[in-house]
Amino acid sequence: MFEGAELVTEHVASPIGTVVLQHDGRELHRLDFADRPPVADVGAARSAFAVAVVAYFEGEIDALQDLPAVTGGTEFETTVWHTLRQIPAGHTWSYKALAEAIGKPKAVRA
Repeated sequence: MFEGAELVTEHVASPIGTVVLQHDGRELHRLDFADRPPVADVGAARSAFAVAVVAYFEGEIDALQDLPAVTGGTEFETTVWHTLRQIPAGHTWSYKALAEAIGKPKAVRA
């Protein structure tokens, strides 16, 4: 996934639990939810990634749209992740639409 990059872990309180972010300062490597209650906001300086998560939960639905992220996976999986990120915030696509968008209309179940 990464070589030599030191990852920073941040915990961001949200209305639905603690969001755990891991990034190297340039790209997001992990966004997940912790299995515990939200942590208190300590008011420390936050990364652009943490600021975007807070903004998202404050109603800026497209705040996460353009964050650089490392997706990993096979070439096919990377293509799918990249294409999924092209779906505008607040919109949905069917599996069929996604398969067609990546040029593999028979990959609906993949």
